[in-house]
Amino acid sequence: MFKLLAKRMRSKPSLFIVTCFALAEGGKQGSSERVSQLLSFLSEYYNIVYIRTGPGGSLSHINESVFRAYAINSSDRHIVLKCFDKAFSFLLARKFQTELEQRENRQRNLSTYVKLMWLCLKYRPKAIISMYIWSLRPIAEISKLFRVPLVLDTHDIMSIRSQAAASIGETSFDVTEEEELKRWALADVLLAIQQEEANQMKQMAPGAEVVLVEHSQGCALDAHTQPGQGRFLFVGSRSRHNVNALEHFLTEVWPKVISRFSDAELNVCGSVCQLFSDRTYPGVNFHGIVDDLSGHYQAASIVLNTPIFGSGLKIKAIEAFRYGKCLLSTPVGAQGFEEDAGKAYCLAEVEELAEVCCMLLKANDLRLKYEHGARALYASRFTPEVCYRDLVDLLHRF
Repeated sequence: MFKLLAKRMRSKPSLFIVTCFALAEGGKQGSSERVSQLLSFLSEYYNIVYIRTGPGGSLSHINESVFRAYAINSSDRHIVLKCFDKAFSFLLARKFQTELEQRENRQRNLSTYVKLMWLCLKYRPKAIISMYIWSLRPIAEISKLFRVPLVLDTHDIMSIRSQAAASIGETSFDVTEEEELKRWALADVLLAIQQEEANQMKQMAPGAEVVLVEHSQGCALDAHTQPGQGRFLFVGSRSRHNVNALEHFLTEVWPKVISRFSDAELNVCGSVCQLFSDRTYPGVNFHGIVDDLSGHYQAASIVLNTPIFGSGLKIKAIEAFRYGKCLLSTPVGAQGFEEDAGKAYCLAEVEELAEVCCMLLKANDLRLKYEHGARALYASRFTPEVCYRDLVDLLHRF
């Protein structure tokens, strides 16, 4: 067994991919889907060692292309180890005033450090890719100790997202630009998920190396829909921006659509349904978490991507492009591909959504135009080979 492990490790270098969150089974949320796609693609070049530093369940569903998977979960440890952890955190601690510092301190325990050190000694990673700024500090400290390059996949500019959320009264998280810049400084390279954010990151941190790594959903697919079916599709996790978007659509937009098109249908998929389980709306079906969304995409005439706040690249939009669907998006949902509005998707302001929905239901030719444009955009920009080329080049430099 050990000889086989050594042989496999010699064939390809090791690469650590670290998350502080549990990957949703089947990648049923944006962050999980991004990580899952990276695991799959990078496994062609590296022995991927996936490490989860936060709470979560079994790792049995982790992408089969992963070489090894480990969970470092403080809740599962023996009471004696927990006592050592508390003492260790106390010795390291200052006064943790912010939410970000509190999250980090929950990860700064002796068992986490020992496990990470053991994994570095065992696999000798060529680099470490860590997801989000949350709980980055322990990973950064270990990477410096072993002189392993640390790459931070930011997913979003959290300080900007925090400001946008606060502007509509959403205060589920609060990160200042100063806090975010301190965390960015811990990494050797920053990954941006879309070009506008890459430009902003370079302005915010002029000395940082920023690499654009957009998101891919895999090879392009065709999913032609018969015009005039009148089926809308909303896919989303229970993240606050999805809940906010669906709440607004169901209360402000859908009543106007259903009053003019009584046979229209809205299908909602994903964990966002859990927050609407006690409600009913005419023509609306809540399907919950769906293992395979292909059937819903194939049946949809129009895919909705209508957030009111947020940042980053909306992975549900990339998925709609992949299936060649007519996508209706708000400006926030279109961040990262604004220049393709009117060609690959339909753009509408929040207050215009009802009118535009009704227009698209009647305009079969326009929907077909957006479907063709979506397929072309995905093929030219969002295939794995295009999205991850610069990341592979970066890792080969180390």
